Amino acid sequence: MIEATRCARVQRSVAPLRQDGVTRVGSIRTLLRTSPRQAFCDKQRMMASAVIEERRPGLFVFAAHLQYGHVARLWLEASAQPRAGTIGRHQAVDLALPLDDALSLRHLLFVVRKAGQGVQFQAIDLETCNGMQLESGQAVRLVEASGPLILCASDFLFFCFPTGQPLPWDRDCLDPWGSLRPRLVTRQVGSDFECTEPMAGWVTTQTKRGEGVVSFGNSALRAGVLIGRAERCDVVVPVNSVSRVHAVLILLDDGLWVLDAGSTNGTWRLDEELKIARVGEGDRLGLGSEVFLGWRGAH
Repeated sequence: MIEATRCARVQRSVAPLRQDGVTRVGSIRTLLRTSPRQAFCDKQRMMASAVIEERRPGLFVFAAHLQYGHVARLWLEASAQPRAGTIGRHQAVDLALPLDDALSLRHLLFVVRKAGQGVQFQAIDLETCNGMQLESGQAVRLVEASGPLILCASDFLFFCFPTGQPLPWDRDCLDPWGSLRPRLVTRQVGSDFECTEPMAGWVTTQTKRGEGVVSFGNSALRAGVLIGRAERCDVVVPVNSVSRVHAVLILLDDGLWVLDAGSTNGTWRLDEELKIARVGEGDRLGLGSEVFLGWRGAH
């Protein structure tokens, strides 16, 4: 059994299956493709034990593959300052799931913070081919919630349960799924999101080849601006030392933040490597060692 994660960093959930760097899935109990209800009922006691044991405010994300069952879980602590965690196949992300090639190297980004006595979190699809869907099947780019939530990406189900509060279902009743609290979304951004509002500011990038400038409105920033080498990013930086999706700029209620998306070469402020940090006017942040990122607000 996988031990409960006690921090907001990497849970090497498939480590017991690795030998000489190769992931082996033969020891995982193979399941027929299953529904969210069946997957939940199969593992609800294990998830309940983990959620009850963790009394600090935060968020558990349990990953269940539709064929292989549960392979991983990630816990992110909630505090006044946002915390972030990335999920995908890449070994540098916070929750590595290399069992399914349909999952992108960097697929989902979770942002967690305290909200009064509760926990608020956002899940962001990093503009992937297979995207992210709600339990209903609706495709979304960003979803925000403060209670239980079930998301789908590739062949994975992600059961998201806040910690530090009562368990949102009755694990001992005859129908645990039926007792699970309604999944309430407080905000969502569709996968076909387009922003046409007035400009809020400029994201600048500096490389050896020169400077790039891209303008964005507040709605785009609240949906998350992707920065990286891949063409799917909102700010494309064609430099090999920059990851395909390197970082995300997101506007939260208390300002603009940069979140490293599990990049290979890191996001930096001077000599400090950043997982998440507030971005101010005139800041100069390093994407690896060859690219610098800045923000200029419209006045």
